[in-house]
Amino acid sequence: MTSHGRTLLWNVAAMLALGFLQRGMGLVSVTVLARLLGVSGVGAYAFVQSTSQTFFSVSRCGLDAGLHVGLGKLVVRGERARIEATLGEGLSLFCLIAVVGAVVMSLLSDQIAAGLFHAPQLASLVKVGAVVFFALTLTQFFYTAFAGLNAFVAYARISALSGVLLLVATVAGGFIAGVDGAVWGLAAANLAGLSLLGLRLKAELSKHGLHLRPRWPAREARSLLGIGFPFYANGLLLVPVDFLCMAYLSRVAGVEALGDLRATQTLMSVATLVPAALAGPFVAQLAGRLEAGGSPNALLNQIRAIWILSLCLVIGLGTLWPFFIDVLFGTAFAQARTAGVVALTAFVPTMLLSTLTGGLLAMSRSRTLIAAGIFQAAIVSLCAYVLIPRYGLAGYLACQTISMAAGIFALMVVVPRHFPDGIWRAWMVPLSLLTLVLTGCLFADQWFEVRWPTRLSIGLCLSSFLVVACGTTVLTRSERNAILSQVGHAARDFLRPN
Repeated sequence: MTSHGRTLLWNVAAMLALGFLQRGMGLVSVTVLARLLGVSGVGAYAFVQSTSQTFFSVSRCGLDAGLHVGLGKLVVRGERARIEATLGEGLSLFCLIAVVGAVVMSLLSDQIAAGLFHAPQLASLVKVGAVVFFALTLTQFFYTAFAGLNAFVAYARISALSGVLLLVATVAGGFIAGVDGAVWGLAAANLAGLSLLGLRLKAELSKHGLHLRPRWPAREARSLLGIGFPFYANGLLLVPVDFLCMAYLSRVAGVEALGDLRATQTLMSVATLVPAALAGPFVAQLAGRLEAGGSPNALLNQIRAIWILSLCLVIGLGTLWPFFIDVLFGTAFAQARTAGVVALTAFVPTMLLSTLTGGLLAMSRSRTLIAAGIFQAAIVSLCAYVLIPRYGLAGYLACQTISMAAGIFALMVVVPRHFPDGIWRAWMVPLSLLTLVLTGCLFADQWFEVRWPTRLSIGLCLSSFLVVACGTTVLTRSERNAILSQVGHAARDFLRPN
């Protein structure tokens, strides 16, 4: 295996391990909070998280994306002076965004809680969310710095410790002081994790003879914005629109609906573990290969792998969804048990769109994403106006599916010109067919009570179709032979007497 291959393998392994730990602790945290705070308490906690995340997504200006790709290219070239300058100017911009954004968020606390969500009792929590926003913004700088340096292993170690702190702080806070305690625990844990990441990044840079200090934004800052701002512009409309849709859901169905939404999203985050963990190392590696004159066709292999993996996860999770909701969060989360399954319809489109946008970012083709983002924002706004008042949480989740599908459609129309051999492949046909059938089954599950024997039978049929499709048209002959060989070796090792 080449050194690039070993580096990618270690990075993927580190992010997978971190993802397992973070998703697991997040699941435990929300599960415990669901028992301590109830549906409305979890809804208030989710409100703070969503508000701080939305402010972060809107204010970052694409700097994280630009830093991720820009640093990856500079590391390949070995330009030490520019690496230091890029990090220093990036740090200054991130600090400015963190401070200004936190102040603005605090000043708008009443308007957000009472005006948008019709929940004036949550205004004080928005100010705590401003602290969370500050920590999230600078944490993202540290992540992109580690990612640009291909130091995912070091990042994963510190983030794992931060995740433990977050679990302990939120659960202890919720036990002691209810919703207020859980939210303050969230803020304190994020600040502690930020400090640990800063210390570890300083040590990582010292190993390479590099130093980090703030610098006045100049040439490198313009370069970072040039790379990342178009990518950020893709979500500039979509992120606020999604936040407004959540506020609309709160106005229509109450804060309790946000609690059911959080339970749904927490369970979904476990399913996104492997695809999300692959994304960061893949973008950094692809950016380095393209800088060295490589082909962008590697993106298609990534899309195929993510697609197959996503279908496997949706089939399994969709079959057992009601069981998971009842066991993890309790029967009080009734909407999450019924309407929440609609969230799975967005899973495959979300993973494919994320892979496409990540690949385009690595190819520095991020301007292609702007039109797609505008198109998505328009579609989701129209759908929200029609679906949320009528279907509540199910309508909100259906809007997410339609939005992701619209984004994929827009990109698949534009993207082929960036690939010398085109982007369409024969294996896309059976995977598209199975995705449509699976989506129909999930929507049907919203309106028809499907009993367990039927659920298990449908899950088995869909799994069988996926296996047949992969064995006949999706995988190449060499890939099938390699998989069969590995399975055969594993079976012989298992059956071999000790």
